[in-house]
Amino acid sequence: ALPISIKMRTPEARLAGRLLDADKIVKPMLKSRANELYAVCSKDWAWNSRYWEQRALLVAGEDLATALQYARHAVAIELHPYTLTTLGKLLLQEMEHLNQSTENYVFAEAFEKLTKAIEMEGYRSRITVHPFTTLLHGTARYIELGGHLTESQTKKLNEHMNDAAYYFGKDPHINQCLNRLDNLL
Repeated sequence: ALPISIKMRTPEARLAGRLLDADKIVKPMLKSRANELYAVCSKDWAWNSRYWEQRALLVAGEDLATALQYARHAVAIELHPYTLTTLGKLLLQEMEHLNQSTENYVFAEAFEKLTKAIEMEGYRSRITVHPFTTLLHGTARYIELGGHLTESQTKKLNEHMNDAAYYFGKDPHINQCLNRLDNLL
């Protein structure tokens, strides 16, 4: 019944996303004790994908493997653009620390998750900038690390670049990402 609360966007499900926001609320207010909050409320909030997503973002700087586990759990609870974007972002962070053969697989998964997030937002007619910036920046970084896009990735990337320019053409960060990719491709 609780996962249905997420899909129905009940007040308690929506509250979790805001109240447990690692970057804007939890870390600034609790500082070194931030992890304690997630541990204490685990019993009551573990049903909520946003809980696991925010917990993943909190621990990512210290323990990326655990952060990825939390992000994957969030996606398993709810296949949503937010959970997919978080997982994609963390996979791109992992990519930075791998050798080139492993890096290709991790990038491919991140690219797929972020593409899915962008497509899901398009179906919902609620398009946000975050999956685009994450995908564009991560792809540029992958190419800078010596990675090569597949033909299908290149095609999808061009579509996403066009969409990003259309929807967010006035956003300086998007324009920076687009220019960076134009120079790399």
